[in-house]
Amino acid sequence: MPGRSLGLPIGYNRSSCGYCRAENQEKQERSFSYGFLAYRLEPDHYQTLLDHGWRRSGDYVYKPDNSRTCCPQHTIRLDAQAYRPSKAQRRALNQLYWTLCGRPKPARWKGKWGSTGAYDVEHHVRLVMHDDSSDIVDLSDSSWPPLEAPYDSIPNERIKLSLRRATSTDEKYALFRRYQKHIHREAEDEISSRRGWEQFLVRAPFPDEGDGQDKAHAFFGVYHHEYRYKGQLLAVGVLDILPHCVSSVYFFYEPAYADWELGKISAMVEICLTKALSRRISSLHWYYMGTSYRLPEPLPPGYLNFAAVQRKASQWLVLDTSTFPPLLTTFEVICTRSSHEMSHAISSFFSALGVSIGSLIVALACD
Repeated sequence: MPGRSLGLPIGYNRSSCGYCRAENQEKQERSFSYGFLAYRLEPDHYQTLLDHGWRRSGDYVYKPDNSRTCCPQHTIRLDAQAYRPSKAQRRALNQLYWTLCGRPKPARWKGKWGSTGAYDVEHHVRLVMHDDSSDIVDLSDSSWPPLEAPYDSIPNERIKLSLRRATSTDEKYALFRRYQKHIHREAEDEISSRRGWEQFLVRAPFPDEGDGQDKAHAFFGVYHHEYRYKGQLLAVGVLDILPHCVSSVYFFYEPAYADWELGKISAMVEICLTKALSRRISSLHWYYMGTSYRLPEPLPPGYLNFAAVQRKASQWLVLDTSTFPPLLTTFEVICTRSSHEMSHAISSFFSALGVSIGSLIVALACD
């Protein structure tokens, strides 16, 4: 049974958007949202908010106003059990295997690769990853399937995974700065300070372990999924583990390894993590791929099969050729006229949820 959540409304917000700003163009305040500062946020309550189009950045929880913002944001999720990797995703994982083996990929192979059955993502991830967090979840699974050609050996040095509660270290922050500089092309003075990074990717408003929670709820919260290769920190995935899903918050990696396609690899790893957790927590079977600011066109292979996008509160639409075009022009939002009306709509929403944070928002709306 969830406890109480507590937050302070910040109100309607207008800010610059770093996603659509052209190079050498001045930042313009064209991104609109409504938000509140969460002092305490129960995982069950945040799960409900997430399913209604909200996201969090540290302790700040916000709802984009898709009718006004320059880059409408959509929450995308998939059922981990139904996931089937695309050809490009399989190619990235296979290429990483040969890279770690130190051998070139065979130019030709008689018969189809994986012809003995469906492509087993968990099996192929285990060929290149070694899980080091068995106290939380073991991705290495003792039921190791027999190796089959051409995957006839395990690399001597696999990438080591560890899933731990989010913490701040010099090593992680230095990696984050290199990633922002070389991948996002941010200038040194534009990169978040150590404090800003901690507020964004380390801090979370979820209750601490042992804070009057039962054992099941104490497990939920924000985690860092660390990737290490030969002792070096290779990448970090920031994840919210919630009652019904694993939600991807952010992922940053060592720019020198950009050709390893770690973005694709991490998504498959996190899907495998979701499947592993679902064997422990039956209600947890969704993988939330974060917020998409612009739905890609054409859609990547696989999205048509398993992904769903949220357009209305608590309504999920399967992405296919019939739903994709309308999403480009039609957006349902809580309020389309004024910040006062949005405050009132938000207060009604929280009251319907029975979340105590609603009383603060009601007070704001009545001012």
